[in-house]
Amino acid sequence: MQSTDEERPESIAMGNNEQRIYMLTETGILVIFSTETLAIVYQRPFHRIGKEIIPFRRSEKIMLIFEQDVICIDSDPKRADYQTLPQYSTEFNKIFCVKLTFDEKKLAVGTITSSKPQIQIFTVDDRLQFYKNLRPSSDTIKFIDFSVDNDYMMTEDIKGNVNFFEMHTDRNIDEKAIDF
Repeated sequence: MQSTDEERPESIAMGNNEQRIYMLTETGILVIFSTETLAIVYQRPFHRIGKEIIPFRRSEKIMLIFEQDVICIDSDPKRADYQTLPQYSTEFNKIFCVKLTFDEKKLAVGTITSSKPQIQIFTVDDRLQFYKNLRPSSDTIKFIDFSVDNDYMMTEDIKGNVNFFEMHTDRNIDEKAIDF
């Protein structure tokens, strides 16, 4: 593949070292550009429906979000081989939204299993490990966010219902009780 001119970008992100720009197309092609020359330094088709790129800020990794799986790539520009990191990759039935905490220790994935929407929480240390499930709504989750201290999670479903959770206790809390 020589050109991505005909591809529609689904997600664009800057790398943690500001030397690379990452683009994921809706057809699942990862394209990496140099910020110095804006030349393509790497591209790889994944043959999946692309949704989002999440660059890690504290390490040399990028997480690629597709419709049914999460794939993590080593993004160290010194190696420039962009190998898949299977210990940080996993599959889902269908992904609606994904959010990484600010401290990069937890990953929340809005998905659907057994025809019920849920949020699957994973710890992100030396690998992606399932931590717990939350079911904030009976409707599909369209948005997830965390407070900057990583103690609270906010979700919004497709009907506009907003829920807040205390991450340590899974307690659903009243939005009037916290300052974001």
